[in-house]
Amino acid sequence: MNDNLKYALLVDRYVNGEMNKEEIMSFEEELQKNKGLQANVQLEKDLNMILAQKDILEFRQKMAEVMMRQKEIKQPAKTFRLTSRRIQLAAASITILILVSAALFLFLPRQYSNTKLFNKYYDSDRPVHVTRSGDIDLVEALRNYQQKNYEQAILLFNDILITDPNNSAIRFYTGISFIETEKFTDAISCFQEIIRNNHSLYVEPAEWHLGLSYLRNGDEDLAIAQFKKVANDDISYYNSKATKILEQMNSE
Repeated sequence: MNDNLKYALLVDRYVNGEMNKEEIMSFEEELQKNKGLQANVQLEKDLNMILAQKDILEFRQKMAEVMMRQKEIKQPAKTFRLTSRRIQLAAASITILILVSAALFLFLPRQYSNTKLFNKYYDSDRPVHVTRSGDIDLVEALRNYQQKNYEQAILLFNDILITDPNNSAIRFYTGISFIETEKFTDAISCFQEIIRNNHSLYVEPAEWHLGLSYLRNGDEDLAIAQFKKVANDDISYYNSKATKILEQMNSE
């Protein structure tokens, strides 16, 4: 019997707060020196994180409704009167700014290449949030993902998607695994499929990672269009990041 099976029951009781003080002390003493047990505990915590996702989705939907109502409220336009002298000064200032900006854009070298920008904004160290089904293949796929065995994780994720094609969590981490193995075209397909579904907590991260995948794949125009879409979404978690990356791409 391997360590994973040996400690499965103990891990479940520990993570779910079902141990008494003596059991916790004994378990944590073993936990400090047993890396296999540490991995099991982390995996159990990751699997349990899905329990809060329904509430998060409902909250974001309500926030989206509030934002839409706010946009529908028409604000009275403010009127400003300028003297002819001020108009001339304003026009001159704008002209100078345009000329300076154009000069900087044309003659200064770009600070970041697409690859450097991708590496700057891409974060591969993220917790795994997936629905818990008791499927042995799912647990094994997650173990491989966490251990950075991405090729094997892709195979197992794809097996799961055959029977559960609408599982956006699995499709998202399949896309991340494709990024990690530099199969960016396949990653793009995964994120596009999630976005088409449009009823998942993974739509926002999929939109952001779709832009990153375009960028890393050399599809700069598509990347810019995708980042603009994210930047214009006031309630997107990735709104500010998209704005910053567009600025660094010298995009209007």
